[in-house]
Amino acid sequence: MMKKILLLTIFGIGLVNLTMQVQAQNREMPWAVGFNFAWIDAQGGIKSPMFKRKDNWNQAAQISVAKFINPSLNVYASTAIAEISKPNTRFDKNISFFNLDLGAQYHAANGYLLKENHWFDPFIFVGAGVNTLRSQNKFFYNGGLGVNFWVKDFFAITAQTSYNGVNNFKDLDRYWNHAIGIKFRIGDVFDTDGDGIIDKFDECPEVKGPEALKGCPDTDSDGIVDKDDACPDKFGVPEFKGCPDTDSDGIADSEDECPEVRGTPALKGCPDADNDGIADKNDQCPFQKGIPELKGCPDTDSDGIADKDDLCPTQKGLAEFKGCPDTDGDGIPDHEDQCPMQKGTRARNGCPEPVIPKEKEKEVEDVLSKVAHRIQFETGSAKITQESYPELDKALSIMRQYPNAKFIIEGHTDDVGTPERNKVLSQERADAVKAYFVSKGIEESRLRAIGYGQDRPVVPNNSEANRAINRRVEMFLDKDR
Repeated sequence: MMKKILLLTIFGIGLVNLTMQVQAQNREMPWAVGFNFAWIDAQGGIKSPMFKRKDNWNQAAQISVAKFINPSLNVYASTAIAEISKPNTRFDKNISFFNLDLGAQYHAANGYLLKENHWFDPFIFVGAGVNTLRSQNKFFYNGGLGVNFWVKDFFAITAQTSYNGVNNFKDLDRYWNHAIGIKFRIGDVFDTDGDGIIDKFDECPEVKGPEALKGCPDTDSDGIVDKDDACPDKFGVPEFKGCPDTDSDGIADSEDECPEVRGTPALKGCPDADNDGIADKNDQCPFQKGIPELKGCPDTDSDGIADKDDLCPTQKGLAEFKGCPDTDGDGIPDHEDQCPMQKGTRARNGCPEPVIPKEKEKEVEDVLSKVAHRIQFETGSAKITQESYPELDKALSIMRQYPNAKFIIEGHTDDVGTPERNKVLSQERADAVKAYFVSKGIEESRLRAIGYGQDRPVVPNNSEANRAINRRVEMFLDKDR
């Protein structure tokens, strides 16, 4: 018997030495060795009392080694040694017991029934081997179930039971084998940082980290381990090696000049609302397409003055007049110049000094008045009659004689008809007279045509004679321009 115990010890040491040379068990650690304290229940039979430990159980020592095949399947080799003496009614003397068996285990912690590498690892097994009984070698088979409780990746407490049948041996043809013990996955089992992941499989062995990240820390909890995270203290995204992109514009905050507003790569992450190529933060007119020279503001008339500062944004002008033109160059911008095509004075609102001698003004206005009262139109129309042309030519002669003088042409009606229609008709008649002078070469800028309708009668509209007086055209010197 001592000889067999020695053999079993040597065999166990050999198994440990063997597994020390391989890596470890499960997918990364494929080997494990177990040491069990066992009991051989020699009463035998499925229906026999199983838990009469005092009467039926014989103590045994057991060593096993297992090899990982896949998450569901392990193969194993096991050996045990015992001295069978119970129950005394069955054996006339003690039976020396030694066995060696090979088998397969199906594990529930396989990723289907339970999470792979779960701490609770139940299994079932079947096997066959050789028993040495009373110096006779007998074939036997077995089947059973067990469970591993993995306290650490490399260490478990284990329990199992099996039912065994021995071929052609009447003294011990059937028996139960119950065992509890410990199991080691053999390999590098150091855990320097104490995070429960052994150094061999810990990608950050000196810093604590979760198993999901292979033992590496993730300070900002962005799913990117600190060693691979370019911004370990800021929640980031994988595209930028863990650095943040707050506005989700595809540009990392570290390179984004506008990290909180979505922008474009061309403008270093800044937006351009008006698409003028100038970032809004540098654009003084962010919602109007503009030019760089004016900091993003438009210049419709291309005069170098931004529309927002240009009083005349559609007319090319001068900076001294806030963007307004001075066509005649008299120092008075056109929008303030009543004579924008003629140089004038500020005193006369941009118009030149009178060009008709003072002593001639009354004579000229008398002629204009007489001409105006002799102008006739076709009935209900703005068409000038042929008989009126000689009279108009008298006024034309004065206009040519004094080329810098300006004139007002007024149209008036009686109160027959609607005020609206009379207003239109009076304007049309004043315009017709103006058009005649322009057709004869008089500059349009020298003439103003105004229709007053029935608003300015010279006599009451209480008779046909008076109404005839009120239907008139009048002409004057335009002294205000």
